[in-house]
Amino acid sequence: MAASDFAFRMSEENVLEKLVKAKEFKQNGNNHFKQKEVKKAIQNYHRGLMYVKGMNQDINPTKLLSKRQSTPVVSQEVRDEIAALSADLHNNIAACLLKQEPVRYERVIECCEEVTKLQPDNVKGWYRLGFAHFNLRNYDTAKEAVI
Repeated sequence: MAASDFAFRMSEENVLEKLVKAKEFKQNGNNHFKQKEVKKAIQNYHRGLMYVKGMNQDINPTKLLSKRQSTPVVSQEVRDEIAALSADLHNNIAACLLKQEPVRYERVIECCEEVTKLQPDNVKGWYRLGFAHFNLRNYDTAKEAVI
């Protein structure tokens, strides 16, 4: 195996390892959420998103980094799984934020916009987006989100 093939395989394995770790943080967040430990849930979901960000950087490195290392080729299935995980993590953070007092509706909107960008058919993302806009008295925007 050539050195470049070895480095490429290691990069691909690195992406898959990060995917496993991100899923673990999502599951930990889910467990905390079920126990009504919202702050701990948010922390875990956020850590999962950091792994997603790392995977996206591995798959689509900046031009400066791409000159020094090979870009791993991952299947479309893995790319879709990463996008779905990112949407889930954002959606879960939005759910947690809606349980905190005071609710930070602007942050809920940010999360839900990411969800609906990644998954245009995500009902929970659109509902939470509309709910947040409604509570900020952005009634026209809220209506667009839920219709």
